[in-house]
Amino acid sequence: MTASVVQNKCTRLLALASVAAEKAALEELGETGIAPENDKVTLTRMFLQGSQLCKQLEIMVSFLVAIGVEPAGSASSGQKLCSLAFQCAMVAYGMIMQAREFTSGPKFANSPSFPTMSVSILSLVRLLSQRQPFTRGDALQVALAFLRHSNSEITYQKLNAIKEQSLRLLIFLLISGAVNPVVGAITSRLQDKTNSELDPSLIWYFVGGIAEVVHLPVCVYCL
Repeated sequence: MTASVVQNKCTRLLALASVAAEKAALEELGETGIAPENDKVTLTRMFLQGSQLCKQLEIMVSFLVAIGVEPAGSASSGQKLCSLAFQCAMVAYGMIMQAREFTSGPKFANSPSFPTMSVSILSLVRLLSQRQPFTRGDALQVALAFLRHSNSEITYQKLNAIKEQSLRLLIFLLISGAVNPVVGAITSRLQDKTNSELDPSLIWYFVGGIAEVVHLPVCVYCL
């Protein structure tokens, strides 16, 4: 059995499982959904296309992401993937899991594409967490992974610029409701004297970012 046949079968099984779960949830709520047969075909196509696009992005140096882009033929792979993720929660979940796995280890940090791919991945994760709230837990892990990364082949300024983007993602997650996870993750790093992920400039960047978005009543309450 060829790899493409296996992939097609797996995507169909995933689509069937998704439709069954959605149907059960709707029945529990006493509601009805779209014709299941149409959902199966549409979801199978979306899952297969999303899987293929994820593979394409892994070997790129960088890619574009955007909100509200239709998956037309002229759109880039990143834009098509964004469009799919915004339409389908399961595709978004697969994408955020892929991003978390892809960026978790030193292999990515030491790759030649790290300086350019990092910007694209963090932008993609931010858009996903903005549109699909259930991805925010994994988005937090992606952001924290970038704080751990180091690469001796790029300048200190470039590495810090990437970490600043990951801190902006953390600030977005914080104001989106993940206050305890974000504050807890940063606090644990600051309390660990052996942790060198955050230098003073990054700490001030994070604090300054929070000061710009937190309203005064919240600050007074915290005090």
